[in-house]
Amino acid sequence: MLNRANWSIRVAIPAIISLVFLVLLTVLSLHYWHVTYGNAIAESTRINTHEFLELRDRLLKNIQRADAESIRHLFSHPDKDSNLARIALLDARENTLYSNDPGLTGKRFVSGDTPQNRRLQAALLQPDLQSLREGSRLTLSIPISAHGTPEILVADVNLQPAIQTAWHSATQSIGLFWLAGLSILGLLLLLLQHLIVRPLAQLEERARLIGEGQELPPAKIPMLRELSHLMTRLDAMHHQTATSMQAVQRSERHYRQLFEVAHEGIWVMDWRGVTLMANPSMASMLGLTTQEMTGRHLYDFLDDAGIEQVKAMYEHGGEAVHQDVRVFDIQGHCHRTLVSTRAIYDEEGRYSSTIASVLDLTERYAAEEEVRRHAYFDSLTGLANRTLLFEELEQEMARARRHGHQDALLYIDLDQFKDINDSLGHDTGDRLLQDVARRIQSMIRREDSLARIGGDEFVLIMCEVGPDDDQLSTRVQTIARNVLGALRQPFRIDANSLHISASIGITLFPRGDTTPSDIFKQADTALYQAKREGRNRIAFFSHEMQEQATERLSLINHMQRALRENRFSLHYQPQYNSDEHLVGAEALLRWQDPELGQVSPARFIPVAEDSGLIIDIGNWVIEEALSTLSRWLERGMPPHFNRLAINISTQQFQSDHFAIDLISACRRHKVPHHWLELEITESIFIDRADQALHQIQTLKLAGFRFALDDFGTGYASLSYLKRLPLDKLKIDQSFVRDIDTDVSDASIVESIIAIAALFRLTVIAEGVETPRQLQFLKEHGCVLYQGYHFSPPLSLDDFEQLFYAPNGISSKPHRLS
Repeated sequence: MLNRANWSIRVAIPAIISLVFLVLLTVLSLHYWHVTYGNAIAESTRINTHEFLELRDRLLKNIQRADAESIRHLFSHPDKDSNLARIALLDARENTLYSNDPGLTGKRFVSGDTPQNRRLQAALLQPDLQSLREGSRLTLSIPISAHGTPEILVADVNLQPAIQTAWHSATQSIGLFWLAGLSILGLLLLLLQHLIVRPLAQLEERARLIGEGQELPPAKIPMLRELSHLMTRLDAMHHQTATSMQAVQRSERHYRQLFEVAHEGIWVMDWRGVTLMANPSMASMLGLTTQEMTGRHLYDFLDDAGIEQVKAMYEHGGEAVHQDVRVFDIQGHCHRTLVSTRAIYDEEGRYSSTIASVLDLTERYAAEEEVRRHAYFDSLTGLANRTLLFEELEQEMARARRHGHQDALLYIDLDQFKDINDSLGHDTGDRLLQDVARRIQSMIRREDSLARIGGDEFVLIMCEVGPDDDQLSTRVQTIARNVLGALRQPFRIDANSLHISASIGITLFPRGDTTPSDIFKQADTALYQAKREGRNRIAFFSHEMQEQATERLSLINHMQRALRENRFSLHYQPQYNSDEHLVGAEALLRWQDPELGQVSPARFIPVAEDSGLIIDIGNWVIEEALSTLSRWLERGMPPHFNRLAINISTQQFQSDHFAIDLISACRRHKVPHHWLELEITESIFIDRADQALHQIQTLKLAGFRFALDDFGTGYASLSYLKRLPLDKLKIDQSFVRDIDTDVSDASIVESIIAIAALFRLTVIAEGVETPRQLQFLKEHGCVLYQGYHFSPPLSLDDFEQLFYAPNGISSKPHRLS
């Protein structure tokens, strides 16, 4: 079905052109017929007029001869081929003198008063030749003057044959003309259809498809260059338009998707604040759907302060603003948002609506608050953490200097917390810390600050404690003792009644140019002193403590450098049996420092244990001892020598990886496990007794030997001797030293030997220096000894000289696998 445009191009235009052509052809045909017909009549008139004039000439000759007979004969016998139907000679009165129609003789040639007769009468009166045609009749008249008498020659001519001949000729010609014209019209329409109509229809169809956004079919390029150019330009325009439309559609889809899936809310309102549209994020933020948002006023979601903000925005014509606004959802929950608005203007430039980008910052503010809380507060107790503590300490120091008052810092460390944490679990330990925090906080003033800076470490800043040092120390000491007393009260957690104590280090500030870090170090130093004095104590910082702390720090630095530069060494103290055969040795750590000289183990080992360096030093001792033992095994051992003893620190032994690392080291140095004797002390059972027992059992199954060192000086229960797979007990030299003069020491040694016999353990006495001590030990059943009576600790070279002496303890070394 053709549309209007196609109908105009394919039907109307050819029809109009055909109609115009037919009208023109008709006009031309009529004109041709008229000309042909007129020419035929004119030619017939000319011929008849010529014949009529010849008749006149003959008549004049006969009249001049007065030959009446000839005249009558001329009228009565006209030529057969003549077209003159009726001829007559009239006198001046128009009476017929002669005629080929006998009925006219003597009568008037014109009778009757008709328009035709009046015209004929008028023609007869003219002095020259006249022709008067009425229909198919032609009347010719011409005056004849002969003998002075005027006469008129009149002839009627029948033009019907001439008219028929002219009509037939004109009809044939017009038929041929129409045939040619219609052929030309058909050819013209064909050319019009091919060259113009079809290309125009194609152009119109392509324009319609372009308007509808449809794909264009392949084009048939018109022959006319102008239409071809137009078609090419139209296709190029379509391609460009399609590309632009696709880009616009993609952009529209993109922005629609952005509008729909944008994380931030998009809110469009008219100039009154009524919602025109909102994206899902905006609607979801307010607890509504996008349909429910439409038509609702902005003020429905604001409090009074927010309404005032929005009113100020609208007073400025909706100009772009960026401001924090509290928006309330349908359930009344507050959302802290950042609102960015921009005005929308109509075609006339008038402010019509506002589009707002609403970014919900509620979670971000909460996260920032959470980050701040984690950054400045302890997550377990809610107290200030180390960061906030130092900030508050710095502010308080500045305030104290400005106002000239004295403050105090108390460093509080729980004493038995680790035991509780290990035995009852971290959950119980965490709840205990919370209770401790609440108990301490209930005892301090509002202006004081309490912080938790570590696992079981708390710091209390006391502000404006006293006007002078004496009163200040007394008041701080009273408060500290109250804290210790409160913490000694049992804590009830679930079914457990927990008992703990604490140690407190105290320093006063500000003093001189100390910094917050200096104050903290002073309190830490005082706390360390309180711990050394036996825990559950209070210690004030003094300059002597500072000197000790400085010396301790220097010693730690020197030990670290000694580890890096391999400045430690092992000395070996021989161990003998009752036959005085060399049966073993104890590896003893020694340190010769280029700056400090020979440093006593009694000086540096406690510091190493407190600083944690004892683990690295202990690992070095194991590696060095195994390396030496491996070399001895390669060279061959004396007949009675069967073990090398090394001391294992409590921290090192309690390491989770100690057993694995020790076994790996033995495998690496190719040393059988039974050659190594591990000397442990009773302190390993104070913390993590079950773990220590499991560790000993594991290593015992692997083939290692165990000796309990310094037995009798600690707090080990006899139940441990029953449970532990020990091989040997070592009697501490403090009991052996006065064994021959002190009855108590002698009794203790006798008891230890008896206990060892009861548990089937070998006993070795250390510190044997005199023959009387040796004799006492032999008489009471002690079979192994070490001490200066036999040999002091020897360097590796000296020990190996003794080890392999040809006339020494053993002259028959043998190689063992």
